[in-house]
Amino acid sequence: DRVDFGPQADGVTEGLYRDGFPHVATLSQPSPAAPNVLVGILEVTREGENVNVIADTTPGWKYRLYSSPDLEFWKSELAPVTASGESVEFILPHNESERIYLRVGIAP
Repeated sequence: DRVDFGPQADGVTEGLYRDGFPHVATLSQPSPAAPNVLVGILEVTREGENVNVIADTTPGWKYRLYSSPDLEFWKSELAPVTASGESVEFILPHNESERIYLRVGIAP
């Protein structure tokens, strides 16, 4: 592969995502000599008392769901999940009357 990057910001990792695709993306984490890693929420739906979150993932990496009532304080939800494919699903029990913000991150 060959990638010609334009101007880049300090501390921001960019690369081709997914392997074989021609698109340059801002990546979630540096991954020299390994597949590029990107985390993105693809879909959020509600089913009864649950919020279902499907996130774009890289196989073999661990991911965790986080929630926040105010975008300032984040708490970890559920156990980390190791991706076996290009996405993972989190099912979070949640009271519909409370507003929350969600994000998915790479678990240590």
